[in-house]
Amino acid sequence: MKSRARTATQATAFKRRRFELHWGGGWITEEARSRTPYHEPAIQLLSFDSGQRSIRFCYYHEGFYQGGPLILSEEHLRDLRKEIRKNKTIHSFLKRLV
Repeated sequence: MKSRARTATQATAFKRRRFELHWGGGWITEEARSRTPYHEPAIQLLSFDSGQRSIRFCYYHEGFYQGGPLILSEEHLRDLRKEIRKNKTIHSFLKRLV
């Protein structure tokens, strides 16, 4: 029987899901998410019901969303970069940022 334990670089599979903020709601339509020994850093594309789009930098700890600031060490950038490149819209947003 195969183990279901995730390795240090495997992240949880993306599932499109709703979000609600006090100024509006919508759908998380893309997510670049990697895994470190400490947390799962994530960059999410938020598609609001109004049509506006935003990106959110966040992280998950033990499978639960954490709204605090994302802190990412230099040694974990490569894995998150790989995930960002798999998500066209998030990649495009970040290219315009830098």
